[in-house]
Amino acid sequence: MTSLKNLLESVSQEEQLQGQLLLVGGEAADHIRFLNAFGIRDVSITPYGFHFAEHADVHLSVHSFAGDYATVYQPVLDKLLSGSLVVYILDALELLKEELTQESIFKRVSASLKPWINACSKASRCSIQVHNVSRVDYNVKSIAMIDYLQQLLRLIMMDQNGSVLFFQDTDTPEDIVQLLKSSAELRIKDYDNVFVPSGSDSYGKIKLLNEDFDCEGTLQNWNRIEVVTKEVPANATPTKTEDLRQKYQDFLRQIHLAV
Repeated sequence: MTSLKNLLESVSQEEQLQGQLLLVGGEAADHIRFLNAFGIRDVSITPYGFHFAEHADVHLSVHSFAGDYATVYQPVLDKLLSGSLVVYILDALELLKEELTQESIFKRVSASLKPWINACSKASRCSIQVHNVSRVDYNVKSIAMIDYLQQLLRLIMMDQNGSVLFFQDTDTPEDIVQLLKSSAELRIKDYDNVFVPSGSDSYGKIKLLNEDFDCEGTLQNWNRIEVVTKEVPANATPTKTEDLRQKYQDFLRQIHLAV
Protein backbone atom coordinates (compact mmCIF):
# COMPACT_ATOMS: atom_id res chain seq x y z
CA MET A 1 0.00 0.00 0.00
CA THR A 2 1.39 3.41 -1.01
CA SER A 3 1.84 5.71 1.95
CA LEU A 4 0.84 9.37 1.92
CA LYS A 5 4.50 10.28 2.22
CA ASN A 6 5.42 8.27 -0.89
CA LEU A 7 2.51 9.77 -2.81
CA LEU A 8 3.53 13.32 -1.93
CA GLU A 9 7.14 12.59 -2.86
CA SER A 10 6.13 11.24 -6.27
CA VAL A 11 4.02 14.34 -7.00
CA SER A 12 6.87 16.59 -5.91
CA GLN A 13 9.32 14.78 -8.19
CA GLU A 14 7.06 15.28 -11.20
CA GLU A 15 7.18 19.04 -10.65
CA GLN A 16 10.94 19.14 -10.44
CA LEU A 17 13.08 20.13 -13.39
CA GLN A 18 15.28 17.15 -14.07
CA GLY A 19 17.80 16.77 -16.83
CA GLN A 20 21.15 15.52 -18.00
CA LEU A 21 23.93 17.86 -19.08
CA LEU A 22 26.85 16.79 -21.21
CA LEU A 23 29.68 19.34 -20.86
CA VAL A 24 32.32 18.97 -23.58
CA GLY A 25 35.46 20.81 -24.61
CA GLY A 26 37.09 23.76 -22.91
CA GLU A 27 39.42 23.63 -19.96
CA ALA A 28 38.83 21.55 -16.85
CA ALA A 29 38.81 24.82 -14.89
CA ASP A 30 35.75 25.95 -16.87
CA HIS A 31 33.90 22.74 -16.03
CA ILE A 32 34.82 23.19 -12.38
CA ARG A 33 33.58 26.80 -12.44
CA PHE A 34 30.27 25.64 -13.89
CA LEU A 35 29.85 22.96 -11.20
CA ASN A 36 30.93 25.39 -8.47
CA ALA A 37 27.99 27.61 -9.46
CA PHE A 38 25.73 24.80 -8.23
CA GLY A 39 27.59 24.57 -4.94
CA ILE A 40 29.60 21.49 -5.93
CA ARG A 41 33.06 21.89 -4.45
CA ASP A 42 34.46 18.35 -4.59
CA VAL A 43 35.03 18.15 -8.35
CA SER A 44 37.09 15.53 -10.19
CA ILE A 45 37.62 15.70 -13.97
CA THR A 46 40.57 13.56 -15.11
CA PRO A 47 39.62 13.81 -17.97
CA TYR A 48 36.06 12.56 -17.38
CA GLY A 49 33.80 13.65 -14.53
CA PHE A 50 30.32 12.76 -13.33
CA HIS A 51 28.45 14.81 -10.72
CA PHE A 52 24.94 15.41 -9.43
CA ALA A 53 23.86 19.05 -9.19
CA GLU A 54 20.86 20.06 -7.10
CA HIS A 55 19.44 23.52 -6.53
CA ALA A 56 15.88 24.28 -5.41
CA ASP A 57 13.65 22.26 -7.77
CA VAL A 58 16.47 21.49 -10.22
CA HIS A 59 18.10 18.06 -10.32
CA LEU A 60 20.84 17.55 -12.89
CA SER A 61 23.27 14.79 -13.70
CA VAL A 62 26.37 16.30 -15.29
CA HIS A 63 28.87 14.40 -17.44
CA SER A 64 32.09 16.30 -18.24
CA PHE A 65 34.59 15.70 -21.04
CA ALA A 66 37.17 18.49 -20.80
CA GLY A 67 39.73 19.22 -23.50
CA ASP A 68 39.93 18.05 -27.09
CA TYR A 69 37.59 15.53 -28.68
CA ALA A 70 38.98 12.07 -29.37
CA THR A 71 37.41 9.02 -31.00
CA VAL A 72 37.83 7.06 -27.78
CA TYR A 73 34.91 9.08 -26.38
CA GLN A 74 32.43 8.29 -29.16
CA PRO A 75 30.86 5.03 -27.85
CA VAL A 76 30.10 6.72 -24.54
CA LEU A 77 28.85 9.93 -26.15
CA ASP A 78 26.44 7.93 -28.32
CA LYS A 79 25.02 6.37 -25.18
CA LEU A 80 24.60 9.72 -23.42
CA LEU A 81 23.30 11.92 -26.25
CA SER A 82 19.68 10.82 -26.13
CA GLY A 83 17.82 13.16 -23.80
CA SER A 84 20.90 15.22 -22.92
CA LEU A 85 21.55 18.91 -23.34
CA VAL A 86 25.05 19.15 -24.83
CA VAL A 87 26.94 22.23 -23.63
CA TYR A 88 30.01 23.11 -25.68
CA ILE A 89 32.53 24.94 -23.48
CA LEU A 90 34.74 27.63 -25.02
CA ASP A 91 37.38 29.88 -23.42
CA ALA A 92 37.33 33.45 -24.74
CA LEU A 93 40.90 34.05 -23.54
CA GLU A 94 42.10 31.31 -25.90
CA LEU A 95 39.91 32.37 -28.81
CA LEU A 96 40.80 36.07 -28.50
CA LYS A 97 44.51 35.86 -27.79
CA GLU A 98 47.36 37.36 -29.86
CA GLU A 99 47.14 37.80 -33.65
CA LEU A 100 43.54 38.88 -33.30
CA THR A 101 41.77 38.73 -36.66
CA GLN A 102 38.47 37.33 -37.87
CA GLU A 103 40.39 34.59 -39.68
CA SER A 104 42.31 33.53 -36.55
CA ILE A 105 39.13 33.51 -34.45
CA PHE A 106 37.31 31.42 -37.06
CA LYS A 107 40.17 28.89 -37.14
CA ARG A 108 40.36 28.64 -33.34
CA VAL A 109 36.61 28.20 -32.97
CA SER A 110 36.64 25.59 -35.73
CA ALA A 111 39.48 23.61 -34.13
CA SER A 112 37.90 23.68 -30.66
CA LEU A 113 34.24 23.30 -31.55
CA LYS A 114 33.72 21.51 -34.87
CA PRO A 115 35.00 18.05 -33.75
CA TRP A 116 32.66 18.10 -30.75
CA ILE A 117 29.67 19.27 -32.80
CA ASN A 118 30.27 16.50 -35.34
CA ALA A 119 30.56 13.93 -32.55
CA CYS A 120 27.36 15.15 -30.88
CA SER A 121 25.32 15.65 -34.05
CA LYS A 122 22.56 13.36 -32.73
CA ALA A 123 21.99 15.47 -29.62
CA SER A 124 18.42 16.59 -29.09
CA ARG A 125 19.51 19.98 -27.68
CA CYS A 126 22.74 21.93 -27.57
CA SER A 127 24.27 25.17 -26.33
CA ILE A 128 27.55 27.04 -26.43
CA GLN A 129 28.84 28.40 -23.13
CA VAL A 130 31.67 30.94 -23.39
CA HIS A 131 33.86 31.57 -20.34
CA ASN A 132 36.25 34.41 -19.46
CA VAL A 133 34.84 37.05 -21.83
CA SER A 134 35.06 39.67 -19.07
CA ARG A 135 38.79 38.92 -18.69
CA VAL A 136 39.59 39.80 -22.31
CA ASP A 137 41.45 43.12 -22.68
CA TYR A 138 38.64 45.47 -23.66
CA ASN A 139 39.87 48.04 -26.18
CA VAL A 140 39.01 49.52 -29.57
CA LYS A 141 40.55 46.58 -31.44
CA SER A 142 39.25 43.78 -29.25
CA ILE A 143 35.63 44.96 -29.06
CA ALA A 144 35.19 44.41 -32.81
CA MET A 145 36.63 40.90 -32.44
CA ILE A 146 34.42 40.16 -29.41
CA ASP A 147 31.42 41.20 -31.50
CA TYR A 148 32.62 38.94 -34.34
CA LEU A 149 32.99 36.02 -31.92
CA GLN A 150 29.46 36.56 -30.65
CA GLN A 151 28.10 36.75 -34.20
CA LEU A 152 29.97 33.61 -35.26
CA LEU A 153 28.81 31.53 -32.29
CA ARG A 154 25.22 32.72 -32.58
CA LEU A 155 25.25 31.83 -36.28
CA ILE A 156 26.58 28.33 -35.56
CA MET A 157 24.01 27.71 -32.84
CA MET A 158 21.18 29.13 -34.93
CA ASP A 159 22.09 26.53 -37.55
CA GLN A 160 22.10 23.85 -34.83
CA ASN A 161 18.91 25.18 -33.19
CA GLY A 162 20.95 25.73 -30.04
CA SER A 163 21.52 28.55 -27.55
CA VAL A 164 24.49 30.75 -26.62
CA LEU A 165 25.48 31.84 -23.11
CA PHE A 166 28.41 34.10 -22.27
CA PHE A 167 29.07 32.75 -18.78
CA GLN A 168 29.96 35.23 -16.04
CA ASP A 169 31.57 34.46 -12.70
CA THR A 170 28.53 36.08 -11.09
CA ASP A 171 26.08 33.77 -12.88
CA THR A 172 23.86 31.80 -10.52
CA PRO A 173 22.27 28.36 -10.95
CA GLU A 174 19.08 30.20 -11.95
CA ASP A 175 20.94 31.78 -14.88
CA ILE A 176 22.37 28.47 -16.04
CA VAL A 177 19.06 26.63 -15.66
CA GLN A 178 17.66 28.93 -18.35
CA LEU A 179 19.48 26.67 -20.80
CA LEU A 180 17.01 23.92 -19.91
CA LYS A 181 13.85 25.96 -20.24
CA SER A 182 12.02 26.59 -23.48
CA SER A 183 10.49 29.79 -22.05
CA ALA A 184 13.83 31.56 -21.56
CA GLU A 185 14.15 35.14 -22.82
CA LEU A 186 16.90 36.66 -24.96
CA ARG A 187 19.39 38.75 -22.95
CA ILE A 188 22.10 40.96 -24.43
CA LYS A 189 23.07 43.53 -21.79
CA ASP A 190 26.78 43.92 -22.49
CA TYR A 191 29.62 42.35 -24.47
CA ASP A 192 30.12 39.76 -21.70
CA ASN A 193 26.48 39.39 -20.63
CA VAL A 194 24.73 37.50 -23.43
CA PHE A 195 22.12 34.75 -23.52
CA VAL A 196 20.40 33.81 -26.78
CA PRO A 197 17.85 30.98 -26.36
CA SER A 198 17.36 28.40 -29.08
CA GLY A 199 14.91 29.42 -31.79
CA SER A 200 15.12 33.15 -30.96
CA ASP A 201 17.88 34.29 -33.32
CA SER A 202 17.94 35.34 -36.97
CA TYR A 203 20.32 36.74 -39.58
CA GLY A 204 18.81 40.17 -39.00
CA LYS A 205 19.38 40.08 -35.24
CA ILE A 206 22.93 38.78 -35.66
CA LYS A 207 23.78 41.57 -38.13
CA LEU A 208 22.67 44.24 -35.64
CA LEU A 209 26.14 43.98 -34.07
CA ASN A 210 27.83 44.54 -37.44
CA GLU A 211 25.83 44.75 -40.64
CA ASP A 212 28.92 43.76 -42.67
CA PHE A 213 28.96 40.28 -41.12
CA ASP A 214 28.32 37.78 -43.94
CA CYS A 215 25.95 35.24 -42.37
CA GLU A 216 25.44 33.12 -45.49
CA GLY A 217 29.10 33.03 -46.52
CA THR A 218 30.37 32.36 -43.00
CA LEU A 219 27.92 29.50 -42.51
CA GLN A 220 28.96 27.97 -45.84
CA ASN A 221 32.63 28.14 -44.78
CA TRP A 222 31.76 26.56 -41.44
CA ASN A 223 29.87 23.67 -43.03
CA ARG A 224 32.75 22.99 -45.45
CA ILE A 225 35.29 22.45 -42.68
CA GLU A 226 36.67 18.93 -42.45
CA VAL A 227 38.19 17.92 -39.13
CA VAL A 228 40.81 15.32 -38.30
CA THR A 229 40.22 13.70 -34.92
CA LYS A 230 42.68 11.93 -32.67
CA GLU A 231 42.32 8.48 -31.13
CA VAL A 232 43.11 9.82 -27.67
CA PRO A 233 42.86 13.42 -26.40
CA ALA A 234 45.80 15.73 -26.99
CA ASN A 235 45.55 16.75 -23.34
CA ALA A 236 46.16 13.18 -22.13
CA THR A 237 49.26 12.61 -20.01
CA PRO A 238 52.10 11.41 -22.30
CA THR A 239 53.02 7.78 -21.71
CA LYS A 240 53.66 4.58 -23.61
CA THR A 241 51.04 3.70 -26.22
CA GLU A 242 49.92 0.48 -24.55
CA ASP A 243 49.75 2.12 -21.12
CA LEU A 244 47.69 4.97 -22.57
CA ARG A 245 45.33 2.54 -24.31
CA GLN A 246 44.84 0.59 -21.06
CA LYS A 247 44.28 3.84 -19.18
CA TYR A 248 41.43 4.80 -21.52
CA GLN A 249 39.91 1.34 -21.49
CA ASP A 250 39.71 1.65 -17.70
CA PHE A 251 38.39 5.19 -18.11
CA LEU A 252 35.59 4.02 -20.43
CA ARG A 253 34.57 1.24 -18.07
CA GLN A 254 34.19 3.81 -15.29
CA ILE A 255 31.94 5.93 -17.49
CA HIS A 256 29.69 2.98 -18.36
CA LEU A 257 29.26 2.30 -14.65
CA ALA A 258 28.20 5.91 -14.09
CA VAL A 259 25.50 6.09 -16.76
